[in-house]
Amino acid sequence: MLFRSILVSNNKINKELPSISSQSIIFEDGQHYVVTIDKNNELNIQKIIIYKQLNDITIVEAGLEKDQQIINENALLVYNALIMN
Repeated sequence: MLFRSILVSNNKINKELPSISSQSIIFEDGQHYVVTIDKNNELNIQKIIIYKQLNDITIVEAGLEKDQQIINENALLVYNALIMN
């Protein structure tokens, strides 16, 4: 599993927003989610709000904090396993 957190500066809204790989996003019931890893290495499902999608990169408006770790590969498989438990 890979983790990725990149910050971009957006002059329009004057704050830094995290950007993540678009493949790490799960869409279900009209909402967007990612699987995060907390400090205890536990997996969690977290709702996010998307600001903009640019091909393979998605800029997240809300729901992620700076340097927060997310599942970048096979996110849907991990998500499905978490909701089944």
